Amino acid sequence: MDDVLTSGKAVREAIELVRSHPEAKLVGILQLVDRQERGGQSELSTVQEIEREFGVPVVPIIGFEDIIRYAETKGDMKEQVESMQSYRNEWGIKSSA
Repeated sequence: MDDVLTSGKAVREAIELVRSHPEAKLVGILQLVDRQERGGQSELSTVQEIEREFGVPVVPIIGFEDIIRYAETKGDMKEQVESMQSYRNEWGIKSSA
């Protein structure tokens, strides 16, 4: 379980720790918030990089797009929504798939 994946360093270390125990089996990673932001190595997000590298799903509780959609429904958060959309346009991945 991780809060957010920035570079993925902490989760990579945790994966190696789990894999160092033969009786343990890594079946997935639970993430609090998926920022849906590009990672350092490509146009993929760090989440997508981790999934590809280790062959396990990273399952978010909530994604950045979910937060934006919720804020849009509030009606009084136009400035915040515009700021989040601007951030997503600059740093976000092109597709969450």
